[in-house]
Amino acid sequence: MPESKIITLPKVGDVLLERSYRAKHINISVKPPSKVRVAVPVGVEFSKAQRIAEQRTDWIKKQLRFLI
Repeated sequence: MPESKIITLPKVGDVLLERSYRAKHINISVKPPSKVRVAVPVGVEFSKAQRIAEQRTDWIKKQLRFLI
């Protein structure tokens, strides 16, 4: 079972950080209904993925608006 962690970003809400054995890079995906997932490759710390998600907050908010 993959390792995972849920964080809460201001203005975005809950974000799932999930370890992915297939991912080569940190990947952010937004899917209905307002689900935000960050795929974290093996060898990358969750703290680094969280920083990237925080930096990409504006992009995530824009993607969430498309789902409404």
